[in-house]
Amino acid sequence: MNLSIIKKSASEKFSFSINVLISVAIIFSGAMFLLNSKSVNAGNMQNTTGFAWSENIGWISFNNLTGGGTSDYGVNLNLDTGIFSGFAWSENIGWISFNAADLAGCPSGVCDARVALPNKIGKETVAIEGWAKALSYGGGWDGWISLKDSGEAYGTTMDTSGNWSGWAWGGDVVGWVNFNGSGYQVNTSFVPVDINPKAIDLTVSSPSSDTYCNTARHTFSWTYSDPLEKAESRFQMQVDNNSDFLSPEVDRNQSGLSYPSPTINTQQVLVIDVPESDKLVYGETYNWRVKVYNDDNGHSDWIVGTPFTTDYVEYPTVVYTWLPFKPNEDDVVQFTDSSTVTEGASTTERVWEFQDGSPGTSVEQSPMTTFLSQGSKQVSLRITDSNGKSCTLLSTVEVKWPLPNWKEILPF
Repeated sequence: MNLSIIKKSASEKFSFSINVLISVAIIFSGAMFLLNSKSVNAGNMQNTTGFAWSENIGWISFNNLTGGGTSDYGVNLNLDTGIFSGFAWSENIGWISFNAADLAGCPSGVCDARVALPNKIGKETVAIEGWAKALSYGGGWDGWISLKDSGEAYGTTMDTSGNWSGWAWGGDVVGWVNFNGSGYQVNTSFVPVDINPKAIDLTVSSPSSDTYCNTARHTFSWTYSDPLEKAESRFQMQVDNNSDFLSPEVDRNQSGLSYPSPTINTQQVLVIDVPESDKLVYGETYNWRVKVYNDDNGHSDWIVGTPFTTDYVEYPTVVYTWLPFKPNEDDVVQFTDSSTVTEGASTTERVWEFQDGSPGTSVEQSPMTTFLSQGSKQVSLRITDSNGKSCTLLSTVEVKWPLPNWKEILPF
């Protein structure tokens, strides 16, 4: 439907009386004075302010603070439900209601004046739908003002800053209503929403036997979150022993991802003795930060995690073997410890445990034991070094049935 043709046709259907023309002229000049004066914010219960303009009736004020009225009125948007309430005012047709009770029985579609997608308020430009109603209607006019045409020929929207735009239609009396023109604007105030993705809940593992035995590492994690529910397509993680991040020891920049929002992203970085790219070293304090991107290339700022310190020394590396590898029940099994501790340290404690073994424990370096039954048996060795660091290795020994006892007898 051609909007200009509709507007022209609607304008031709209605002609002003001389009194209405004089009233509109007075309102127009008064409203322009108000628009050029210092603006005043509305109260919490009236968060929609400003003026709309009708070709037929002139200015429509959405709040007494901007309209200059002595009555306390205004239009309010419930940011949780997306439903409007309250009153706008026109000098020519009086009160225009946005209250649900006055809008029951509307001509078609959604009756409440509302934002089509309340969960998108402040995040995306959203459509305003439903109806408003002039309460002092008559003479064959029903007072209805449509905020959105079901055929998409016209409609009103609100952007991420709360600014209204577009057109409403009020029949022959009101005609077309514009919410955003030269020198005027209807606006609903709210705290702007940051629509960029975020990395939240940044955590890094502390030194412990869980992460420092055998292969020392730190685990970094964060939760990717996007207010528009767009997927994570890329992240950059930096770890640096300086807070300026000018020369980070770790600088991971991974793209080609497709992680939904929310997703926990986990990265591991090894700890070694000698500095190396994408590695950490023992006994150093580091800073770290993360930047995340969505699949529209929107991105967060750098989000800085809590500084952390690697342990000052390598933990014991526990290694042992046994023979026979698959013993029979009642076989004597020889275990040999070949564990290592960091340079300059010594082993201060060695504790073996043998499930269903005889003996069941030992503190020797190369003990022997006999398993008293067949099946899977758990064996563990815990090594503690002179730095007070302990690591444990758990293994499974498969024990077979005992061999039969043979006794040679004479054939006669």
